[in-house]
Amino acid sequence: MVITALSCNVFENFERSGMQLSHERANALYTEFNENLKPIVQANRNTELKGRTQTQIKEKFKGTEYVWISKQRLQTYLDLLNALDAKNGEDPITGISIYFGRNSYEDELIVRGDEEENILKSQTILDFNTPVKKGDYRGRLTVFFAPTIRVDCIEGDEMLKHKAFYIEPKDDNPKNKYVGDYKLIDFLFDVPYGGSTAGCEKYFQGITGSEGDKDGEVSGTSVLGNDVNNMPPMSGPGSN
Repeated sequence: MVITALSCNVFENFERSGMQLSHERANALYTEFNENLKPIVQANRNTELKGRTQTQIKEKFKGTEYVWISKQRLQTYLDLLNALDAKNGEDPITGISIYFGRNSYEDELIVRGDEEENILKSQTILDFNTPVKKGDYRGRLTVFFAPTIRVDCIEGDEMLKHKAFYIEPKDDNPKNKYVGDYKLIDFLFDVPYGGSTAGCEKYFQGITGSEGDKDGEVSGTSVLGNDVNNMPPMSGPGSN
């Protein structure tokens, strides 16, 4: 009976949250992307790679339609965020920003499964259901995760106050790299339509004015979630 009651609460909370997406709305979003945006991405990719001697480009290259992450790996990430809240309680984690990204056109992004399997041995211990990336990922769209904290001193709408962070460890002990102060990631920080950031100094210490940080060279512990499996994957250079 307890389990049933809890399940009912979960279902009711989901429906009341406004998160539930109707099939009609989902279909409209999917169609809009596939008919009006994906063809531009596909054409751009083929133009960028045209003429490369080691690349055969098929006319029917299929752009990324969605990204996939297993339930187990997603739970592993959520467990990390809960553990951070327990260790560093001053600034509670408020959510996850999902950033759009795009792979470059470097030839090293042609991923052959045998190489990737070696990299992902530790992953398979956690999750045997996640397929190994394999194929031509040059120019492919992706996303990555960035947990956020609420920075009250930022002026502007509420949405602008939730910012991606990294951890500045309190000491040099590698075992304590997840214990420390939260600092905003410079290259992900932007306040469009926002006002002053006066009073926010503690979140910027060590990164403001550093050109290196804008290139991703942040000296601290990253808690960003990596780009997940992009679909449809490509079986090899020039294939669909």
